[in-house]
Amino acid sequence: MMFRPILTLMPLAIIIIANSMLPITAQASTTECKGSLGRITVHSIQIPQGYTCILRSTTVQGDIIVNSGATLKAVSVRVSGSIQVTGVALIDIDNASIIQGGIIKN
Repeated sequence: MMFRPILTLMPLAIIIIANSMLPITAQASTTECKGSLGRITVHSIQIPQGYTCILRSTTVQGDIIVNSGATLKAVSVRVSGSIQVTGVALIDIDNASIIQGGIIKN
């Protein structure tokens, strides 16, 4: 009888361990980038004026919004939406990146 509680917790421990091996995914909202993001999946990204955002192997399920005076450097990124640029901004995207919606100047 004393071993029963331990055995009933084992499936829960296996589920927790299995979930910790899944890729990191942010909530379905806009991520403000004021530095760098690595191999994660986000819904969308906004880069504020005066900041630089470096993306490395990042997956963006929506759009990237680059505000006037901001800088975007993208290395091996996948963007399901578009890159939207407001005003004057610096954009550097390598050839390994895929931007499905293209680059839009607003």
